[in-house]
Amino acid sequence: MDVTDVFLVILLVSASILCWALVFYLNRITKSVGRIEADINDISDQFKPLIVTTTDLSDKLKENAFDVKRLIGNAQSVVDEVKYRVDSILEIETKVRHRLEGPIFELTKNISALINGVNAFWNAYRK
Repeated sequence: MDVTDVFLVILLVSASILCWALVFYLNRITKSVGRIEADINDISDQFKPLIVTTTDLSDKLKENAFDVKRLIGNAQSVVDEVKYRVDSILEIETKVRHRLEGPIFELTKNISALINGVNAFWNAYRK
């Protein structure tokens, strides 16, 4: 047996050991990947209800936002209507006041003059 034969035997034994180690570690890697896949599937199964619940919550929030916008629109129209009515009442009050101020002022002056005249008459009549 020659030195090359010894090295060839050592090389073949080393190659066999490396192949066996490769198979062993590939098997371990495959099992680890399988466990990771199972964990990911478990996490995915746990997230599905969360995603469904979040989607439902989002839909309900959209509906509530729409309802709130509608109610705000209704309130705004009521406020606008009340404002219009108050402005109309104030306008009528201003018109009535302008139409009645002059005659009432004149009537007040006439009544005051009449009272002064009656007082003057009574004062003169008493003397």
